[in-house]
Amino acid sequence: ANGINEIVSDHCKEFTLNIFVDVFLRIGNMDEMSKRKSYLFLIPWSKNISLSEMDNVYRNRFLDDLLRGNDKLVYDEVLELWLHLSSPENLEYIIDFLMSKSFVSPSLFDNVSRYIISFLCRKKKDIVIGRLVHYLTVSGISDII
Repeated sequence: ANGINEIVSDHCKEFTLNIFVDVFLRIGNMDEMSKRKSYLFLIPWSKNISLSEMDNVYRNRFLDDLLRGNDKLVYDEVLELWLHLSSPENLEYIIDFLMSKSFVSPSLFDNVSRYIISFLCRKKKDIVIGRLVHYLTVSGISDII
C-alpha cells in the first residue's frame, strides 16, 4: 500500500495540501496506532510541499497543525515526516518556526520543537547548524522576536 501511495503522490500533486489538511483535521480524534499510520501515509506527499509558495499565515498554520498533532509523544513517523518536509527550500521556514515555538512563545510544544530541531540537526547537520547560528547574530535574534 505504501508503494501505491508514493505513486499517487507523484502523479496527483494537486491533492497534497487537501490531504494534509484532512489528516490534520482528524488526527486529534485518532488512537495512537491510527496517528502513526497517518503520519506514514503523509511522508510521500511531503515532497510536494513548498513552504515558500504559501503565504506566511497559511505556512504557520500548516506547521502549527503538524506540530499540534504530536503534543504528547514524538513518534518516529513524525520525525520522518519533519525530515522529509525539510527540503533545502523548506528548511529555513521549518527551523524558524520551530525556534519561535521553542523560545519565543513557550508552550506545551517547546520540548517537542526542541526535540525535532535536534533530530533534524543530526540528520542535516551542516544546513541546520548554519540556520541555528543565524540566531546567534543580532539580526537573527531580531528576526524571531
